[in-house]
Amino acid sequence: MATKTISGLYDGATTAELDRLSIRTSAEMITEEPQYSRLAARLLASNVEKEVRGQGIASFSQAIGLGHAEGLIGDETAVHALHIPESPGRASS
Repeated sequence: MATKTISGLYDGATTAELDRLSIRTSAEMITEEPQYSRLAARLLASNVEKEVRGQGIASFSQAIGLGHAEGLIGDETAVHALHIPESPGRASS
């Protein structure tokens, strides 16, 4: 897997690009050996964790709060997930 990943690199590639290439390479190798699905999943989970930490999110409630503030999560979902009392001016989705 390492050889295939390295063969896809180029000068100046970032570590984020290396992470994505490693995930893609291991996912492509699942047809050769199904156990690569576990590797691909672990690499993806690690990559997502790095991205989330890079945004300063350390908890589920922070992630929901940010998603709500950005308009990605509706009022009803945010109220339910965060147990926020609905304010009179805020309509439920």
